[in-house]
Amino acid sequence: MTPKPMSNQIPNQALEQLRDIHEAAPITNLPIALGWWLLLIALLGLTVFLAQAYAKHKKTNAWKAPAMNELEDIRQRYFKNSGLDGKLVAQTTADLSALLRRAMNTRYKDESCLTQTGKEWEATLLKAIPSFSQKEAQTIAHAQYQRQIPKLDHDCFEGIKRWIKSKG
Repeated sequence: MTPKPMSNQIPNQALEQLRDIHEAAPITNLPIALGWWLLLIALLGLTVFLAQAYAKHKKTNAWKAPAMNELEDIRQRYFKNSGLDGKLVAQTTADLSALLRRAMNTRYKDESCLTQTGKEWEATLLKAIPSFSQKEAQTIAHAQYQRQIPKLDHDCFEGIKRWIKSKG
């Protein structure tokens, strides 16, 4: 017996039994797991903390740039006029003293330094700015009251500059 040639019936039956392919439901990212929420909250808290710390740092040190500019101006006037006129040197030294008073008031939140004079102001200068020698503190504290003013050197101004830039 010879086999009958197959007709197209079997493939047609198989094709009819096939169903359309359906895509799976899309997987959503939400709601995210609890761990991700905790990480997000921690990062947000850290960001807020760092922003506040930066703002406090900027506010605390805002006085330093103007003080440095004024110190440089006083320094230039002092060394420009140091050999010419005693009154100009006395005025420049008084300006330096006023700058230091304002800087100490701002840095240490202590208004008493604004009204100190004489030996009391000299002692405050020596305590606050460790690089000062007794002679430098005495010159700054008493310059406006003296006829002969001892000269300040570049190291004195550098010490003030370091003090302004320092933390504290």
